[in-house]
Amino acid sequence: MSVVHVYHLQDAQSVLFQAGLIDRPDLGSLRARAHLALYTEANFTLAVSGAPVALDLIGAEIQGDSAYVYQEGHISDGALSIDARMLRSLLKGQSNSVNIVRDGQTVTLDFSGDDGPKPVA
Repeated sequence: MSVVHVYHLQDAQSVLFQAGLIDRPDLGSLRARAHLALYTEANFTLAVSGAPVALDLIGAEIQGDSAYVYQEGHISDGALSIDARMLRSLLKGQSNSVNIVRDGQTVTLDFSGDDGPKPVA
């Protein structure tokens, strides 16, 4: 299973810089993209039947106006839940949408405020 996180480049650069997570508001360097990837890894979780799913961090890249972070893992059968906290503690009013494709159907979960993990129906 592949997980692709997409950030609006300008927003991610600005917020991560203001939070002191990168040295300057620019994700062009390998080091800055690594910080984004590690930040994402720490703020996104999948769980199956309450057990965390191990996700391997593959990398991050910039394309156009977007920054992408890639992860991979294996989801076993069971009740899937997701927690997407990226940027929400750093940017007031930030909301995150997560699209999941299961059995050919796309399910969208929206996260905002103090939302915690949400089940995938």
